[in-house]
Amino acid sequence: MPELVKKSMESDDETGTTSALLNYSNAKVPIPNKFATTTELNATRLVGLKQEFPTEIVIAGKLVYPETLKRVLKEEEFLKDFARRLARETTAHEDALSMLFLVLKGEAVLTESSDLRTVLDLQYFSDMDVVTVQQSAGVSPSDFLTLYKFAERWLQNRGLDKPLMPVLAPAATGNDFEKTLKPILKRGVKAVGFDMRGGFY
Repeated sequence: MPELVKKSMESDDETGTTSALLNYSNAKVPIPNKFATTTELNATRLVGLKQEFPTEIVIAGKLVYPETLKRVLKEEEFLKDFARRLARETTAHEDALSMLFLVLKGEAVLTESSDLRTVLDLQYFSDMDVVTVQQSAGVSPSDFLTLYKFAERWLQNRGLDKPLMPVLAPAATGNDFEKTLKPILKRGVKAVGFDMRGGFY
């Protein structure tokens, strides 16, 4: 499996910042960085910009309301159509790595392993380079760890050589966040995502 590896790390003692190159397969991604979403990339075409802003990673960001999530989880044809649309949007940028981020709205949540399996299959069908496992609002640290372990088994059963990246939800306190982060880090993850719609401590 190609691994996510940080190289050429440099630290600035004056500002406390660190920069590096994130290597995955043939991609070399400078970090920290701002990665484009498919929505942003589509907007550049709609307004007629001659050049898209550069990106090494494309985030397939999708706004998902409860009814949309229900259809993704329950209707096979809707799931396949959703996957085809994701694939079209990300494969337009052949040199960029792709990953999925669902902006879950209202009561749209992923709490059951069967629902997570469908979202993982969605990423498989749309050929995402990095497989994400999102923590929905209200999902406890122990329940999320269970879901993450399920995703590990799913990846193995599928025989996929792709990195698995947890995406953690905001927590009420630093202690609550640590309860989620520590067990995940013990799994040897190479990358962690954060849902920045709330505060982290």
